[in-house]
Amino acid sequence: MKITQRRTYRHTPDVVWRALTDRDAIRQWWLDTNFEPVPGKEVWFQDNPQGSWDGRSVGIVLDADPPRRVRFGWSGGGQDMIVTYTLTPTPEGGTTVTITQDGLRGVNGLFLSVLLRLGWRSYLRQQLPHIAHHLAEHPTMDGYPVPPKAERAKQ
Repeated sequence: MKITQRRTYRHTPDVVWRALTDRDAIRQWWLDTNFEPVPGKEVWFQDNPQGSWDGRSVGIVLDADPPRRVRFGWSGGGQDMIVTYTLTPTPEGGTTVTITQDGLRGVNGLFLSVLLRLGWRSYLRQQLPHIAHHLAEHPTMDGYPVPPKAERAKQ
């Protein structure tokens, strides 16, 4: 099963790239991570444990072409997936982001695909525009007005 989500932003590919791949930005909208868009980098994402799953997903960055594309594989919750972020400049100076997630299998994969589709849609519509706006004006996520999602979950 494959999930595809697409959205266009007014920010340049460099800014949107940082919003998608900077580990501090990722911590704002998704999970705690050591992510870096470096081919061969072993990455992990930490979520809240659920049932027999410890909440950790691990993977590797398969390839990266900043600020156009990054592809990484990851395993978690009994699924092995490949996620690809593709950034395409628009004629107006903005960026179209396409996120694909492939490799979901079986009934569990079908259930997970519904959750992931909703999650990607929420991120692309709600969080990414705010994070990109912040990064367009600041070099880092320092001073971002909302604590990272991982910290909010502990409160």
